Amino acid sequence: MIPSLIKCIKAIYLGFSFPRLSHILFGGFALMGIFCPLLSQAKEASWGTEEILKRIDRAIEGKTMLRTRYEAKLQNLKSKANKETGKERIQTYQQIFRAYAHFQSDSALAYLNRIEESADLLDKPSSLRQWITIGRAEVYGIMGLYKSAATLLEQVHIQAEDKFLRLYYYQVARSVYGWMADYGEVGENRKVLQQLTANYRDSILLVETNATNRAIVQADKLLNEGALQAGKELCLRTLSHADSLQHVYLFALLADLSEASNNHDDYLHYLSLAALSDLERGVTEYRALQQLAAELSERGDVSRAYTYLLCAMDDANFCKARLRSFEATNVFPIINGAHKEQLQTRQTITSVIVVFSVVIVLLLSGFIVLLRKKMRQLSHARQELTEALVAVREVNAALLEMNEKLSTADKVKETYIARYLQRCRGYIDTLDEYRRELLKLAKAKNYAHLMERLQSAEQLVQEEQSFYADFDEAFVTLFPKFIDNFNALLPEQAQVHPKRDEILNTELRIFALIRLGVTDSNRIAHFLNYSVPTIYSYRSRLRNKSLLDKNAFDEAVLSC
Repeated sequence: MIPSLIKCIKAIYLGFSFPRLSHILFGGFALMGIFCPLLSQAKEASWGTEEILKRIDRAIEGKTMLRTRYEAKLQNLKSKANKETGKERIQTYQQIFRAYAHFQSDSALAYLNRIEESADLLDKPSSLRQWITIGRAEVYGIMGLYKSAATLLEQVHIQAEDKFLRLYYYQVARSVYGWMADYGEVGENRKVLQQLTANYRDSILLVETNATNRAIVQADKLLNEGALQAGKELCLRTLSHADSLQHVYLFALLADLSEASNNHDDYLHYLSLAALSDLERGVTEYRALQQLAAELSERGDVSRAYTYLLCAMDDANFCKARLRSFEATNVFPIINGAHKEQLQTRQTITSVIVVFSVVIVLLLSGFIVLLRKKMRQLSHARQELTEALVAVREVNAALLEMNEKLSTADKVKETYIARYLQRCRGYIDTLDEYRRELLKLAKAKNYAHLMERLQSAEQLVQEEQSFYADFDEAFVTLFPKFIDNFNALLPEQAQVHPKRDEILNTELRIFALIRLGVTDSNRIAHFLNYSVPTIYSYRSRLRNKSLLDKNAFDEAVLSC
C-alpha cells in the first residue's frame, strides 16, 4: 500500500517539472561564481548512484557548515552594500535578494523593501519598481501565497523594449501559474492555468537569447508535451556546454524525463545528482531531495529516505517556503510510517538477538564453569607434576655435582698417584746413582771429595724445586682457572699473581693444597717445608683481606 501512495504523491510533481527552474535564471547567473560549487562539466554525471548518495549523506551531515559558509558569503555582499551608495548599492541589494530568494524568503522580501526605499535614486525608478513587484511575486510564489503573487503580476506593465524585465516577468509568471495549476485550482480553472503556464513558457523561448537557457526551457516543454526521448537527447547535448548552475536544472529535467519513461535507475541517478547539487549550493528551497526521499522509500531504503525528508523539511521551514513544506508534509506520513515499521522490525530483531545472546551467554557461562573446574584440576595436577620435576631436577643437579666432584677427585687421585709413582721411581734411581757415585769416591779413597759431596745440599734443593714444579704443573693442569677464581675472592690490591718464571708461588701453593683437601696447617707446613706459624700467617693474612667472611672464604676456596 505504501508504494502505491508514494506513486500518487509523486504524480503530483509531474505537472510542474520546472515551475521554479527558468525564473531563477534571470539575475541568478551574476551570483553563480559566489554561491555555486565549481562542479566539472560532466564529471558528476559519471559518478555511480551509490557514490552520489554517500556524498549526499556527507553533505547533510555538514549542512550546518554549508549554511554557515553561505551566510558568510551573504555577509560579504552586505558589507559591500554598506560601503556603496546610489545605483551600486541597489545592484548589490539585487544580488543579495537573488541569493536570499531560495535561501530565506522573508530576508529576500526585506531586501526588496530596501531597494524600493532607494528606487528614486535611479534614472528609471518605474522600471526598478516593476522589477521589485515581479521579485515580490516570485517570493510570494515560493512562500505558497499564489493568489497574492498572481495579483502582483497583474499589476505589472512592461514596455516592449525592456527585454530583460520581460524575460524575468515571463519566468515568474510561468512558475506562479504552474504552481497554482498544480496546487491551487481544480477543474476548468486548472486547465486555464496550465494553458497560461504553457503560454509563458513559449514567451520565454521568444525572449531568451542564451542558447543553454533556451535548451533547458525547450526540454521542459518537450517533457510536458510527451516528447521524452527528444527532451532527454536535448538535455544530454546541453550538459556538455552548460555551466554549474545550469547543470542543476538539466539533472532535474533528466530525472523527470527518466521517470516519465519508466527508467527508474536513471531517474534515481539524475535525481540524486540534482539533490546533491542543491545541497552543495547551500540553498534551502528545493524539491529534488524530497522526491529522492520518496523514491528511496519505495526502493526500501527507508532509513536514508527518512533522513533526507527531515533535512528537506528543516530547510523548507528555514526558508519559509510553504510550497516545499506542503510537498514534504504530504510525503512525510508515508515515509515516517515506513521508518517506524522498519524501526519496529529492527527492534524485534534486536530483541530476538538479545534473547538469543542471553541464551548463548548462559550456555557459555555453564561451559566456562565446567571448563574452569577442569582447568583447576589440570592446574593442580600440573603443579604437582612441576613440583615433582623440580625435585627430580634438584636430585639430578645434586647427582651431577656429586659426579663432578667424584670425577674431579678421581682425576686428582689418578694424576697425583701417577706422578707419585713416577716421582718415587725417580727418587730410587737418583739414590742409586748417588750411591754409585759415592761408592766410586770411597774405592778411590778420595775422602776429601767424598766429604764435600756429603756435606753439600745442592742436590737436595734441586730435587725439592723439581718436586714443587711437578706439583704446580699437575695442579694447574687439573684446575686451570684456580688462580682467576681465587683472586676473584680478593680485592684487586690484595690479589696474588705468580712471577713470570713461576707457575704457583708459596701463597697460591698453600691454597692449592687446601683446594685438594689438605686443610691441616701441620701437613701443609711439612709438605712445603715451612714452619706452622708461617703457614698460619699466610692463611690468616689472605683470609682477612678476602671479600667474604672467614668461613665463606674457606668454603669458596674449596670450589675454586
